[in-house]
Amino acid sequence: MQANINVRAIAQGCSEYNITVVVKREDCIRALRAVHSRFYLSRTTIAIGIIGPGLIGGTLLDQLRDQAAVLKEEFNIDLRVMGITGSRTMLLSEVQYFSIHRIDLVELEN
Repeated sequence: MQANINVRAIAQGCSEYNITVVVKREDCIRALRAVHSRFYLSRTTIAIGIIGPGLIGGTLLDQLRDQAAVLKEEFNIDLRVMGITGSRTMLLSEVQYFSIHRIDLVELEN
């Protein structure tokens, strides 16, 4: 991710954890968000759509469900499956679909 913000000045404080940068006032919010997202200081939301809820799509959903808590706790990533579509049916929602089991996905296609 590139924020395309010009850094006018940069200085390191008395420790490696203290770095100061100078940017234009209008770039402040964007710069802060870029730094936070790069160092996982703020939540990052990733929305995913699954195409094909068969064996591979169902396995992927199982893996996403199993790893969602780890991603949230260790990397501050909020993973959301927002849509699932097959050849006959499409589910879209603002609520994530981790509760849907593979057998339910197969029923979507029948």
